[in-house]
Amino acid sequence: RSVNLSMGSLDDSFGTLKLASKLRNTSQPDLHSASLLSNASFLGSGISDLRATVCAQQKNIDGLVNRVAALLSAMHAEMLRDVRAACERDIGQVAGYIEEAVARAAAGVEGRFTELQDEQRSWLQGEAASLRRDIADEARGHYERLPAEGKG
Repeated sequence: RSVNLSMGSLDDSFGTLKLASKLRNTSQPDLHSASLLSNASFLGSGISDLRATVCAQQKNIDGLVNRVAALLSAMHAEMLRDVRAACERDIGQVAGYIEEAVARAAAGVEGRFTELQDEQRSWLQGEAASLRRDIADEARGHYERLPAEGKG
């Protein structure tokens, strides 16, 4: 019995075919050969009837094994599709989570950047005020050292 190749992608089919072939290729004795089916040496002993029954049962078992192999390969292909679908769904969720995390991190960085700018602005204003005082003090000192006629 052949496996339906339209059950998934080409990779799924090869994996499914491999699974089915392993299930089908069991090492069993050849009960169908002409030497085993020969009734010549066992006529009247009942062994030939027993051999015929065993061969018929073996054919039934082979048919069942083929059906089970086909069923398992179909289940295997379906499971692969389900796993891939779940992975794709999970990838979407992970991408959404990452976008949210990046947005939160960006907001945190932006907030910290604003705080640092405010701190820097405050520090620079303090430094500028200190520099103005120093320059005013130095200018006053130079002004006081000027002769009286130049003070105006």
